Amino acid sequence: MYLEQAQSYKYLGLSVNSDNSIEEGIGNKITLGNKAYHTNQFLFKSRMIYKKLKMKFYYNIIKPVVSICL
Repeated sequence: MYLEQAQSYKYLGLSVNSDNSIEEGIGNKITLGNKAYHTNQFLFKSRMIYKKLKMKFYYNIIKPVVSICL
């Protein structure tokens, strides 16, 4: 029985490749963080929302997306 070798795969949200390099995974996390920010951009740019509430949004929405498995 032969097992096929994969060039890269995702494990716990982080991309693992044959070189054990994490640069690609870090780039993916930054991209996901940018997408999360731009999706919720109206919250962060609104003048009707207090700064303290914006910081809660950041710590609960953006930061977990970027910091998982780093």
